[in-house]
Amino acid sequence: DNWRFIYQGKSHDFLHEGQEKICRRDQFDAFLARKAVERGASLREGEEVKEVKLEGEEMSVITQKGEYRARVVVGADGVHSLVRKARGFPKGPALTLCLLIEEPADIKNDPALLFKMFLLDYSCMEQGIYGLYYEIPCLINGVPHVQRGITDHNPDLSTGKLKEVFQKELAKRGVYINKHQLKAFPERKIDVIANDQQVL
Repeated sequence: DNWRFIYQGKSHDFLHEGQEKICRRDQFDAFLARKAVERGASLREGEEVKEVKLEGEEMSVITQKGEYRARVVVGADGVHSLVRKARGFPKGPALTLCLLIEEPADIKNDPALLFKMFLLDYSCMEQGIYGLYYEIPCLINGVPHVQRGITDHNPDLSTGKLKEVFQKELAKRGVYINKHQLKAFPERKIDVIANDQQVL
């Protein structure tokens, strides 16, 4: 219901009651898979892709359980895409690095949950971060959580420096990084790939 922006000790709230929704990636992916199956697609699960090859007008996708052929293969397998590597496409320059933790939270006391609030704090820019610290409320398996993260758009910044600043931002809020699983998500530029390459 609320966006809170913070910088240099000042904050401003924008009220957007009911305008934003949080959807976990695993739930969203499962929803898309169900819709594809409902529309006639066949779904193969538990099959690791081993190789992707271009053979004439078709692509061959080889897993540990078999081989599939298609005119088009969508490389939706993340920043370290096997599909991209198999076709020899460049991975693109680094754009953003995100570090985050997720922790169960008290819905009556944690501001992100209490006020249904996205918190975006740009104060970390003063420490050389070209990005922001954020808090987002969410439900994980029906349990209220807060995702706390930091992003940086400077491709030259080391992960170590970003982690150091993240630790400081968390400590300000009484949260300590060594008590949580730290996750890292890089983001890279994706160039448009011509249709005749068969991989989108």
